[in-house]
Amino acid sequence: MSGILTTLKCSSRFGNIGILSRFLNTQSHFQNINSNHHNQPIYCKRQQLFEDITSRRYLHISHAAMAKTALVVITTGSEEMEAVTPIDTLRRAGVEVTVAGLNSAGDTVMSRNVIFGAEKSLKDALASAPFDAIILPGGLKGAEAFVESEELGEVLKEQEKAGRLVAAVCAAPTALYRRDLFLGKSLTSHPVVQERMSAGGKYQYKEDRVVIDGNLITSRGPGTALEWSLAITAYLLGQEKADDLSKAMLAK
Repeated sequence: MSGILTTLKCSSRFGNIGILSRFLNTQSHFQNINSNHHNQPIYCKRQQLFEDITSRRYLHISHAAMAKTALVVITTGSEEMEAVTPIDTLRRAGVEVTVAGLNSAGDTVMSRNVIFGAEKSLKDALASAPFDAIILPGGLKGAEAFVESEELGEVLKEQEKAGRLVAAVCAAPTALYRRDLFLGKSLTSHPVVQERMSAGGKYQYKEDRVVIDGNLITSRGPGTALEWSLAITAYLLGQEKADDLSKAMLAK
């Protein structure tokens, strides 16, 4: 039998089976030459072999493919501490965070006149959807804009439907109330919107600093922003990661 002898590595349901040899111009099957697998025959298609030779994506899972993603939405009047705290905390933890302006990218004047830079508009950021978490900082004026945004409303609706995380703090939970999202769940908010959030029996209102109910995490205000951010971290990456981060940040 003539042909070009090629040596390569291959994987199968039996695990990594070592170096295999084949003649490229034949249809014959391969024999595992790793004695740990008792010479189990392995069949590989030509196309799979070609891809294995030309790309490593079947042998290695990249960090980018594994990284969790979060979308933080800001707008004019959003609260500074409630925005920067989850952005900073999650990036420290290795989450890929996108900061999107509700209506546009660029400079955004926050509730205390601190200027934030939105990396993308919400519309442009959604080209990278879905996100593992969508995060809404508070601030009364910013929350009002969230309530009125039909685009954000559809994004939140889809996030809930898919079972992915939504995190809202301060007055931002009113954007959920407006669209009857997460009905029946436990949540909290800033006291200034407590009466509104309690109306109609839509939610089980709590006064805890951070309330976690499945894929909804809510909190009360600027003073609870770090606890809220660490709760988001724990949801995405596990409690051990959140505890390590909390220790490194001297949060406790």
